[in-house]
Amino acid sequence: MVGRRCGVRGQQSGGTSAAGRNPARAAPIGSGERHIMHSLPAVPAGTSRAVPAPRTDAARGGMWRRGLIALAGLLLGACQTSGAQMAAIGGSNQQLPGLVRAPLSLEVTMPDGDRETLDAFVTRPAGPGPYPVALITHGTSEDVYNRALTPTRYSSTAIGFARRGYAAVMVLRRGYGNSTGRDMVTGVSCDNPGHQRAGEVARTDLLAALEAIRRQPWASPDKAVLLGSSTGGWAVLAAAAVNPPGVQAVLDFSGGRGASWVNVCGKDALLEAAGAFGQTARTPVLWVYAENDKEFPPALAREMFARYQAAGGAGELFVTPASGENGHFIMSSAPPTLWWPRVCDFLAARGLPSAELVKAQTAELPVPSGLTEEGKKSFARYVASASYEKAFATNGRDYWSWNSSYRTQQAAAQAVLSYCRQRASDCVLYAVGDRLIPVAAP
Repeated sequence: MVGRRCGVRGQQSGGTSAAGRNPARAAPIGSGERHIMHSLPAVPAGTSRAVPAPRTDAARGGMWRRGLIALAGLLLGACQTSGAQMAAIGGSNQQLPGLVRAPLSLEVTMPDGDRETLDAFVTRPAGPGPYPVALITHGTSEDVYNRALTPTRYSSTAIGFARRGYAAVMVLRRGYGNSTGRDMVTGVSCDNPGHQRAGEVARTDLLAALEAIRRQPWASPDKAVLLGSSTGGWAVLAAAAVNPPGVQAVLDFSGGRGASWVNVCGKDALLEAAGAFGQTARTPVLWVYAENDKEFPPALAREMFARYQAAGGAGELFVTPASGENGHFIMSSAPPTLWWPRVCDFLAARGLPSAELVKAQTAELPVPSGLTEEGKKSFARYVASASYEKAFATNGRDYWSWNSSYRTQQAAAQAVLSYCRQRASDCVLYAVGDRLIPVAAP
């Protein structure tokens, strides 16, 4: 235990960076966060959900062209993977000193009486608790196969909260990952965007999830913070409007709906909805947006916040410096110093934990010998990613592949090795999570 105030030094930033995602397309009404994962071919009946395609970086004589994994390649990867290497991977989810990381399946009852199952993942301190709950939720994408999210996606954010004494639970709303049900309000368009209704629908998922989480012995029944990115930020903003009991703070990262690279679909309706939420919201909300957010720029964030505050909503707006190519993804991919100090102050002012209790882990893995300079840079990005369900495969020369945010380490290993072997048959696993994988003698 170190108890250092906020404790942002040394924490890895993580999650999937903006690089390597699908080309931009006009976003549908439900979109706010795009390019969550690579898209994939249609999944044939009877097969499991697709997993994200690995990042690919180099080819003989230059950069590999980034592309998609064929589903057959994913299935073949399971057969191609060395049995000894797979055995060395160990458990499905990597454990970190002082923390517990585990999948959750939340059985919930919706207001209409329907029973649903929400896919989730908890990261919490190793003790018995109870701990304040940090409920985390996600954005959306225009690609139907990007609904195959995994609840390990925001591992860096979840780990950051768990290190400060929270039971951090990433929840996939209805229609995403292995969650049952449907996620979207139907019959919407730019003329009838349904922004307010969509937030209210997502809110029901989050409040039902919070109730289910609080039945866990390690969860506090009366202390919680809700946070989300993009449409997830919009969802927690909608939740603040009903002032959930036992929720002391809400963090809206890059929140909104209807974004595209050109403009926001139904902007007037978005502003009206922000005002409507503010009329009843008394739970404090910290609005966090980056200076270079390309989905919801600071000017729009200020308009939304002004409507919210004028209607009576309690909160603060914090615009961070620019981060990466697109600051829309700051909740998961920004350096920890960008927003953690302000968030720590916001939480502490509301009687919630903010001091670091578990020290951040920093992996120090040797660079694979023989890699090109581009390969070395790619491996550095792999090491920096705080998503531990990840893998790196290489032939030790000019081919490599890696990706993160898979459901399990085994899935990550199979996918990246399959992709690498499509380019070089002598590719082997080099690392899974923050551990090196031994190569069996020929």
